[in-house]
Amino acid sequence: MDIALQYTNVTVTDVDESIGFYRDALGLDVLNDVASGEHRWVTLGTPTQPGLGIVLSEPHAGRSERDGDAMQELLTKGVLPMLVFRTDDLDALFERVRAYGA
Repeated sequence: MDIALQYTNVTVTDVDESIGFYRDALGLDVLNDVASGEHRWVTLGTPTQPGLGIVLSEPHAGRSERDGDAMQELLTKGVLPMLVFRTDDLDALFERVRAYGA
């Protein structure tokens, strides 16, 4: 039996701003952009790892107000789980991300 990671969720304060970073600075492709009321979920990925996606959403998307508030507090503190990327040219990626303003 094989098992593989399909996607991971990244909670962000501003989906549009985050799309700019993940798409423009890191070079990921927008795969899906799904609206649900005032919230949305955006999945990004890369052709070199088909089937693996990063889902961006706001703290209150799909959560109760209480849970969304708790997520917002954790996000503000910077204690939510992190993503670790791998690249074959760290210097080039660093320059690309720095040029983006990060």
